[in-house]
Amino acid sequence: MIFVPKTPKYIAPKTSIGVVGLGCIGGSVASAFSKTQQYNIIGVDKDNDTLRYAFEKDIIQLGHSELEILKGCEVVFVCTPIDTVSPIINQLFRILGTSAIITDVASIKGAILDNLPEGVRFVGGHPMAGSEQGGIKAAKDHMFENAYYVITPCPNTSKEDLDYIIELVKQMQALPVIVDKKTHDITVAKISHLPHMVAYAMVNTCIDNDISKTLAAGGFRDITRIASSPSKMWLDIVALNKDNILAQLDNMIKSLSQLSHNLKNDQYDKLKEMFESARQKRDSIEKDKGGFFSLRIDVKDVPGIIAKITLLLYKKKINIKNINIENSREGEGGALVVSFENSRALETAKEIFKKKKFDIKTE
Repeated sequence: MIFVPKTPKYIAPKTSIGVVGLGCIGGSVASAFSKTQQYNIIGVDKDNDTLRYAFEKDIIQLGHSELEILKGCEVVFVCTPIDTVSPIINQLFRILGTSAIITDVASIKGAILDNLPEGVRFVGGHPMAGSEQGGIKAAKDHMFENAYYVITPCPNTSKEDLDYIIELVKQMQALPVIVDKKTHDITVAKISHLPHMVAYAMVNTCIDNDISKTLAAGGFRDITRIASSPSKMWLDIVALNKDNILAQLDNMIKSLSQLSHNLKNDQYDKLKEMFESARQKRDSIEKDKGGFFSLRIDVKDVPGIIAKITLLLYKKKINIKNINIENSREGEGGALVVSFENSRALETAKEIFKKKKFDIKTE
């Protein structure tokens, strides 16, 4: 089935961007570009309901189940499950040749770049954003806003193609970072793949059919949230980045063994060193990123409280960069964390909330 616009006014004048796979990430890519109204977005997906939804919501302007519809696109984003990315790149190259740049969003780069067809115009990509929820209905046009977007060029990638992809990433409001494939795969094994493995292990170890499920509060839920990610997707990821993940699991096991040894032998000074080292490293993450400035606000769980807080900030023209609701007060004095882009906005917000008698704490 093909989905086409009711009128031809969107077609000829604009550059066409293809998106293969309209799930959460692919749908978000399409939504971000469609929102700019600068491009014709052509979507390819095997599921007609997905294509219909994307078309009706103006996420795409043209849709089809076959890759041939992408002839004429200047760039094509491959946003399918990671085990299908390489075969689809090969199919696209047979259809498009060198007429289009092909890029992807896969969370592993080595396995993709090492199996490219000779002569393809390819620039690897990996947006460091997403959701535990899958499908087109989880897509957001602001999914990548202020998120790092890793770009991994090939040795033969031209400067023009690289610059073009960088510009498109910026148009999605993401922050482009150029990283080679080896560094990328080791790094994501540390900061993404290992945490998923730990989350799976923690949930299976700690949650039984007892009161632990009821009492599992903010800290536990924050650490294990990613265990709700799709199982099939993560099986494919661990298979393709196996060696790097195993290396990080070995490091984690050594660290846990050292912690266990110190605790068994009442070596609390060494435990304190471990805790303090972790605290300092964790605190340095936001500082190194030039991160947001945050307030933790203690609020009652009543209807309208978030609206009240955001309205107070709106009246003073203060932009909220991020807001996080904490359902549990475990270990913290606040239940709402509001982040701002600079210290001036933070100080103004503090004064506003102090005048309104809110209990606040600076992050």
